[in-house]
Amino acid sequence: MATSNTLLKKALYRVSALRRVASSLGQGREMLLLYKAQIRPYLEYAALSWMSCAASHTRRLDSIQRRALRLVDVADPQDPPVQPEPVSPLDSLEHRRDVAALMVFHKAQI
Repeated sequence: MATSNTLLKKALYRVSALRRVASSLGQGREMLLLYKAQIRPYLEYAALSWMSCAASHTRRLDSIQRRALRLVDVADPQDPPVQPEPVSPLDSLEHRRDVAALMVFHKAQI
C-alpha cells in the first residue's frame, strides 16, 4: 500500500503535467476531464483512511485540488451560461470522503 507522501507526490506530479499541457488543451471541459481522470483518483485513494489522518494531511490534499482547479478553470468566456454556475465545478474532497464513508457504512449495515 502506498504511503500518504507517495500519493501526494504522484498527485503533485500529475498537476505539474497538467500545467505543462494546459496551453495546448485550452480551458474548459478537456482540462476538467483530464483532472477527473488523472489527478482526482490519487486524491480520493483510500478515502476512509484519510478521514482518520491529521488535519494537516487533508489540508495538503485540498491544496493540491485547489492548484488543479485553478488550472482547469471551467468557465468558458465564449459561451454564455445557461444557468448560474456554482463557484466550484466539483464537490470538495471532504464532501466526497464523507459520502464514501456513508456508502461503506450503509453497505455494512445491509
